[in-house]
Order: sequence, then structure tokens, then C-alpha cells
Amino acid sequence: MVEQHCDAARFLAQRLEKIDGISLRNEVHLNQLAIAFMEPGGNCSSAELAAEMAERLNAKGDYFLRTATWNEATVLRISVIAYGTDMAIVDRLARDMIEAWNEMRATVYGESGTDLNSASQA
Repeated sequence: MVEQHCDAARFLAQRLEKIDGISLRNEVHLNQLAIAFMEPGGNCSSAELAAEMAERLNAKGDYFLRTATWNEATVLRISVIAYGTDMAIVDRLARDMIEAWNEMRATVYGESGTDLNSASQA
């Protein structure tokens, strides 16, 4: 089970690192990720962006995500830990996060987002 969770965390990192504006802030050796959301121009995310992402994903009722401080920046902290978590659930989390990020970028910055189909070609 531990190996499955570590594999799932690495899979999630691989999916998200391809998305413009989403920045993995840690090397994934175990089951945890620290994710920042970058503003246009490459500035690290504000606490508000990380908090909004957590709120949007938690509202779906399928995830329990929180923000944390990592190297003096507010990040979205993801721990892959629940017994039934498999690659399908992690893939759905990646898709939901990409969709939420696209919506956030369109609302805040007027930018178009990443095509979900091209982002899944990991």
C-alpha cells in the first residue's frame, strides 16, 4: 500500500508539472507533494491562489486538501494516503486540479488554460 501511494504521488507530479502555472516545489520521494500556483510572469503564488485551489477541490467532496508553508511560500499540500486511493482517483484529482486552475486563470488573468486531453498524455 505504501508503494502504491508513493507511485500515485509521482504520477500526480508528472501530470501537474506539464501545466503552465503549476509548480511542484518538492522532489517527490514519498507520498507528498507541495504545489505552488504561479502568477503570469513566473511569480510564486499568493496564499490566496493556493487557498482557492484547496477550496475548489474540497468542495467536490472527494478530496481533503490543505495549504501549508513550504520554504516561505504558501503551497497546496497533497498527501496520498487513504487506503482506497488508486491511480484512477489520482488521475481524477489531476484532471479536477487542471480544470480548476484553468477556471481560476480565466477568471483572474483572462488567460486560456491547458487542454485536458493533451495534459493527460503523460
